[in-house]
Amino acid sequence: MNFLDKGEKIAKESQFLKDELTAAVEDVRKQGESMKQASGEFAEDPCSSVKRGNMVRAARALLSAVTHLLVLADMSDVYKLLLQLKLVRNTHTHTHTHTHTERDARTPMRTR
Repeated sequence: MNFLDKGEKIAKESQFLKDELTAAVEDVRKQGESMKQASGEFAEDPCSSVKRGNMVRAARALLSAVTHLLVLADMSDVYKLLLQLKLVRNTHTHTHTHTHTERDARTPMRTR
């Protein structure tokens, strides 16, 4: 599975940032194609400073797009973790409150 396939899979399965992840995958695809074209042109004429400059700009744009996708994927994971943490806390609070309420109901009141 290549990077784009993995990115598409993450975007489809994500309940957070789905649209942003999908757009980021498409941007990586677009920038990858630009890089492929620019590097091919540079390979045909490696002495051309213009073609070298085009390839460098394409490489930077691709790196930026990949970084953006990775940041979004990490953010999506953080949202999932925060949601799980909230569920665990709510369950713990409910269980803790329920346990103390039952115990307090069974314990006779002490008088001074």
